[in-house]
Amino acid sequence: MKRYSIFFVFLLFFFCSESPEIKKEPAGRIVLAEFFTFARCVYCPYAEEALDSLSKEYGDSLAVIAYHRRALGDTLSPPYVAVRESLYSIQTSPVVVFDGLHIVQTEKPEDDYPTYKNCIDVERGDTTFLRLQMEISAQGTSINLKTMLIPLDTIEPGNYRLFMIVVEDSVYFKQVGAPDSIFCFVMRKMIPDEAGVEVNPVFPDTLVNEINFLIQPDWNIDKLGIVAFVQDMGTKEVIQAITDRRIIK
Repeated sequence: MKRYSIFFVFLLFFFCSESPEIKKEPAGRIVLAEFFTFARCVYCPYAEEALDSLSKEYGDSLAVIAYHRRALGDTLSPPYVAVRESLYSIQTSPVVVFDGLHIVQTEKPEDDYPTYKNCIDVERGDTTFLRLQMEISAQGTSINLKTMLIPLDTIEPGNYRLFMIVVEDSVYFKQVGAPDSIFCFVMRKMIPDEAGVEVNPVFPDTLVNEINFLIQPDWNIDKLGIVAFVQDMGTKEVIQAITDRRIIK
């Protein structure tokens, strides 16, 4: 009887020691599209239309920000939009930057949709071990924004910053010579400012950033959303993004 007991213990030890390790699952990547535009840009409406179609197609897996450059009288975005222009050396429009790495300017409007879609699919195929979550609450014109950074595994060291952007849809802006007067994804404010917030995501700790801001009188609160993303300022890569299309549900 003793011999069989020893044999049973040996088998138990063998099978336990051979148990596979639990693999850490990467987070689903939410792709960031940064669109550089201005109201009098002739070809920008085609690029915006392509991004709007892709936004509907990919849902919350695609976050879009339209930076309205201070060109030819466009005042929809704050002057500090120039900081993002400088980061990517933007000299013209329309240009779309995907996840900080792919700077895209097509040769003709019909190339916009397939080119953008290809960039999105490439980025969605790249793994990331950072998950973002947002909680938004409104009290009149005061908004509380809580952003959680959740590392799912070790993240390579970098110069990481968290950017939080207020965007507005269906913005009316009429200019003589402009091909369109209604604009979507318009960047209205960077919270707390254009420099973002320095962060250091370390597994397994969750980082929480909480901030309050005010809705400006010329914004339509029913059309406002939030985009947040984490970017390595050394490589310019956006390692994760998140979007909430409406502050007020």
